[in-house]
Amino acid sequence: MLVAVGFLAAGCSGETEFSVMGVDPVVVTHDYKHESRGTAGFRGRVEFSSESRCFRIVSDIQKGRGEPGYLPVWPAGTEALSGTGRRGVEASGVEVFDGDVVQFTYTQSLDWSVVPAALTLPEGCVPRSSSDAKNVMLVPDDFTLNPTTP
Repeated sequence: MLVAVGFLAAGCSGETEFSVMGVDPVVVTHDYKHESRGTAGFRGRVEFSSESRCFRIVSDIQKGRGEPGYLPVWPAGTEALSGTGRRGVEASGVEVFDGDVVQFTYTQSLDWSVVPAALTLPEGCVPRSSSDAKNVMLVPDDFTLNPTTP
């Protein structure tokens, strides 16, 4: 299954194309290009939901507040991984699995409701947070794995 939709995301310059592929796991990708902006960043644990078949990235702060985290939207070219008994992705030449910690210096977050309805996901893939409408995170192609817990 491959669906692609282009739209202008708030805060992004130019049109960003999104794609959804796979069913177990479901992987969402983007083609947004950015330039790294300083050293401030985000670090969170990748979590796979066996119910929705989607990933989330949850920071320490979000977990402490009981917030559901973000739906990660991986860089274009990302592939789903599931043959090892663990769910994951291969993104930018790096294999990332459920439970791994990722870190990046720059990201763009947005509200999934701005994405056209033609791009559909299984129920429960997009986190619902009452405190922050931004529930999707565009993972940059220069992210790193961090062996320490967030």
